[in-house]
Amino acid sequence: MSKLLITLCLLLSCAILLVNAQTYSNCKDFGNSYKAEWTVANGTLTARFTIPNSSGWAAVGFKNSGSGMSGSTILIGSKSTISGEYYASANTAPTQTASNFTSASSSLSGSTTTLTLVRPLTRPSSSPATYYTFSSGTSMDILFAAHNSNSYPSIHASTYRTTLNLFASSTCGTTSAATATTTIGNGVGLMVVVVLALVGLLVC
Repeated sequence: MSKLLITLCLLLSCAILLVNAQTYSNCKDFGNSYKAEWTVANGTLTARFTIPNSSGWAAVGFKNSGSGMSGSTILIGSKSTISGEYYASANTAPTQTASNFTSASSSLSGSTTTLTLVRPLTRPSSSPATYYTFSSGTSMDILFAAHNSNSYPSIHASTYRTTLNLFASSTCGTTSAATATTTIGNGVGLMVVVVLALVGLLVC
């Protein structure tokens, strides 16, 4: 019985490794430890955003070109919790809206937050007219904001703004290679777990 339990635990570890082996088609290192990784496929954006100095909370926003944060659709996370989606109608605290993403998560390592997001490229019929739509071939403004100690809705202590074209191929150079190494490592670990699980089943 104990051998069967060990085997089940190994199989569970196998499933966890599969989840952690997420890779992305594109990567953009903006400098200052800000980074975006993403895949665009089948009308869906799957992305991961790295935001430094964000022990309190972190946010990523999307909008058409223009000054300020007005018109941006924003995802906010705090440590291991997603606060939700927001809309900024002006350069003031954004208003929370119904969440229209497919899935999202937030995780904190040291003082760096990683936000993941899966959402349609176009505006879902159930979403407000202000919900940001990603247009092929068009660059957008991407906004990062964070606070390193206070929880949301405290005003941000750090911000970063740049442009990004999700439909143009991009790599992160050495950062991308490091990501690939991690993925390969997960694959090797997965093979080891599978072998051990099969051995456990044979012994049982």
